[in-house]
Amino acid sequence: MTILSFLILLAGTIGWFLLPLIPAIRELVAPVDVAPLEVVGRDAGDVAFFARGFRRYMTGQLDGLQPGLPPEYLGRLPDGTLFARVTSMVDTLARGAEENGAHDRLMLLEKATVLEGGEMFLREVYGRSDILGGPDAAYRALLGDGSISLGERSRVLRWVHAVGPLIVGAGSSLLGRVSSDTSVLLGRGTLVERVGAPVIRTAERTEPRLALERERADGESRMFELPVGSRQIGNHLRIEGDLELPWHTVMETNLVVAGTLQVGPRARIQGNVKAHGDVVTERGSRITGSLVGRAAVTLGEDASVGGPIIAEGPLEIRSGVTIGAPDALTTISAPSLKLGLGVTIHGQIVARDGVRVV
Repeated sequence: MTILSFLILLAGTIGWFLLPLIPAIRELVAPVDVAPLEVVGRDAGDVAFFARGFRRYMTGQLDGLQPGLPPEYLGRLPDGTLFARVTSMVDTLARGAEENGAHDRLMLLEKATVLEGGEMFLREVYGRSDILGGPDAAYRALLGDGSISLGERSRVLRWVHAVGPLIVGAGSSLLGRVSSDTSVLLGRGTLVERVGAPVIRTAERTEPRLALERERADGESRMFELPVGSRQIGNHLRIEGDLELPWHTVMETNLVVAGTLQVGPRARIQGNVKAHGDVVTERGSRITGSLVGRAAVTLGEDASVGGPIIAEGPLEIRSGVTIGAPDALTTISAPSLKLGLGVTIHGQIVARDGVRVV
């Protein structure tokens, strides 16, 4: 009887502990919830996410306005937001400005508009055509159905998006998202955080391109002789320690380097690259795939990378570099990024501590 009582108590105790686990045990034996969770980020990776949301908002609000408003109008949107409808611009801006010259109204610019400069817009500006901004202006956010040209030393606090080309004047600071459906041109000394467009360019360099050292018009690339200790692992070649790829040589493989990587002038790697140490590519070098660096990454003049770039340390992209292609948009991600002049990037740039054109 003592043993029987003990077994009954033990079975009851085990059953009590297993009771909360019954759903998990049932799922383990006969799983039904086998589809992955649908996790969607706040902006789904779209740099123009907030701009597109603002466009939807404006469409709904403008549809709710009473018909027959005059070309120049100061009033409220259906949700109560102060706004100004501007056509000839000067008189309406003067009447809508506060005493300190700031504009606390949402601006609807009906026609192509030229701003004098020095304005401070505390609410969004929506242009249905081209916008030409003057110097030293400050914007909360800016949306243009045409092109947008920001004057020198402009400031944008949240985001700016243009359907046409977006030109950012020298010395400007754009703290939020910068995007265009067409192209973005960043002037000298500009500072941005996140940029996205089919084509992103920096201001053209004025100095001539330097001739590559030892370059020969009829020179042919040489296949690189693998160092001792390199191993083929799966679809990539692993190099223990550092690797220096000499001038004008070619590697046709995916590459993982345990140390630092230096790609010489006009050298080419046909594949994806990952290095645990610093990465330096010299002038005219080429990587056809992606580039991942666990430390600092420097791309030399006139180099190119075909795929995405991820740098866990500072990233420097020098003059004349090309990233991605018109038919192969890509992404650059780094804590901080310095861009030289004459750089062309197809896709998107994300840098937590900012992107600066130097």
